[in-house]
Amino acid sequence: MKRPKGTYAYALPASIGAAAVVIGAFLHGINNTSSFNGVFPIVIEGIQCLGSALLGGPTPTDEAMFEYGPDGLPLCRGCHCTPEWEEDPGAFVCPEEPPPTWRYGTEVIETLRSHVAINPIGLDCNPYADEGCDTTPSLEKGSWGDNAVCGLIYDVPGADDSGDCPLTNYTLKSFRTAEEAVSSNAVVTHKGHCGVCSTTEDLAAYMTHPDMVAEGRKCTHRALLSANGGRQCYEALGFTTPCATIWAQNSFNTASFCRAPCVRQLFSPANLPEPSCKLNECLYCDEIQSGSQFQLFAGRTRRNSGLRTPIMRPCKGFAFLEHTACPMDAVLGRNEDKGGDGKIEKG
Repeated sequence: MKRPKGTYAYALPASIGAAAVVIGAFLHGINNTSSFNGVFPIVIEGIQCLGSALLGGPTPTDEAMFEYGPDGLPLCRGCHCTPEWEEDPGAFVCPEEPPPTWRYGTEVIETLRSHVAINPIGLDCNPYADEGCDTTPSLEKGSWGDNAVCGLIYDVPGADDSGDCPLTNYTLKSFRTAEEAVSSNAVVTHKGHCGVCSTTEDLAAYMTHPDMVAEGRKCTHRALLSANGGRQCYEALGFTTPCATIWAQNSFNTASFCRAPCVRQLFSPANLPEPSCKLNECLYCDEIQSGSQFQLFAGRTRRNSGLRTPIMRPCKGFAFLEHTACPMDAVLGRNEDKGGDGKIEKG
């Protein structure tokens, strides 16, 4: 269905960092006089882009570009995800699995937020600036393979299959396959190895802010002014300190390397028109310049956690997972629908 007139599509900005690009470039120019000549044209281009929009230029959305599903999210030829950047749109086949969940209930979110990781992963360096940067404990880079998953092993002495959810604390552990995780009585919380954003507290933050457009833009502004300010801004959204740190570092890196394309795309939809529906130039730049390091250190992303976003992303990397207020139900074999309380059927 088409999105109702008079409303904005969710994919308004090209990137959560795009709106901060002009400000960041200007501040960088002030603090680094030798590079101001290179920064000034970017600032002027941003002003021209803003003027074009105010004087009747392209609007942030085009309601005729996409169909929208019953959940209000855009679809690409009926699919919730898109081809890869290099993929031929004509050869694209939408996954058979149903689209991941868009929004979760309050009970699920608040319960996951209250769970405690016994071994949270710390980050005391900047992977975008420090070649030898690693987490504590080490990520063991390159040792997990393409089928790795991050599992939660709950500390539930004597738990049985009756009563309320018996868990509180859990241990984060990376596994080479989902089957290996399940055989170890672990709950798969996302695809890929565990990282600094793999806690259930960070999962709850993602669920609380499924869009993160306005919030992310604000935090990017602060990250450009101060690393601590950017981190504190993401912490205020509910992210743990290590996860907030990598988010702030990612924001600064994208704003530094993707200024020109993000200024050009500042008032453009996040996705190109059908049939490709691919990410626009700004978001693609973010993927190339910042995405791999973010995924390596964060571990959890929205896509690999099975969380959809208003920006359509490539199908590769989506995890078809559902999260519950009691993840241990999957291990205890209690996957039945709890009935009307916001819990999801699958573990």
